[in-house]
Amino acid sequence: TLFICLKGEVRFMNMLKISRDLKLLITIRGLRTVSDLFLGTFFVSFIMHNSLSGITSVSMYKLFEYQQNIRDKMDDYFNHGGNRLLIQAPTGSGKSVIMCDWIESVRNNNKPIYFVTHSKNLLRQFSEHLTEIGLPHGIVAPGCPTLKYKVQVISAQSLMNRAHLLDEPYAVLFEEAHHSTSATFKKILDLWPNCKLAGMTATPERPDGTPLADIYDEMIWDDAISHFGMSDNLEDLLKDVYN
Repeated sequence: TLFICLKGEVRFMNMLKISRDLKLLITIRGLRTVSDLFLGTFFVSFIMHNSLSGITSVSMYKLFEYQQNIRDKMDDYFNHGGNRLLIQAPTGSGKSVIMCDWIESVRNNNKPIYFVTHSKNLLRQFSEHLTEIGLPHGIVAPGCPTLKYKVQVISAQSLMNRAHLLDEPYAVLFEEAHHSTSATFKKILDLWPNCKLAGMTATPERPDGTPLADIYDEMIWDDAISHFGMSDNLEDLLKDVYN
């Protein structure tokens, strides 16, 4: 890069009828500018590398009270031997943020954690959230190499083709859990029957009315989500739909 910049400057100065001393001054100033740019780029790259390597991992957000309540319920459920948990929260309430925070808290057990979704937009969004909090992760999707990270963001469609490349996970997080009764997701459960499962959805039932209680052992939510336009009789409504 330095050679190309200087060569371009020399050609430009040769086109101009300027003195030799002025040419030398311009070249020195150009060299200094390029070297400063190089050092600055190196410094930024060094900081980013250390952050992505886990040396610096600082959360860029603070959970709202209702999000923290759901996180606490997750910890309580899994810490007491629970295995399959359904998390109900409305669209826009920050389900992905809750999941990222949970991953950050449990990833040090040195076991893989996989986030699985059918949506390309949700896959990209979740990957961006993980990057924001400094969590290195791989992406299993068309056009992406399968890298050996403990945290993977996975397209459900790609998972069945690459499952043999992935280790058995500690937990699978499934976005849009109302699709949990689909044939694709049942195959995922058959792959890793002993892993912990956390499904997230705004509507804890399939569009055809198929319940989810045969897949998940328990459902949690926070009463504060009534502020997102949910029914006042939230508990009875959710239980009826879930069962």
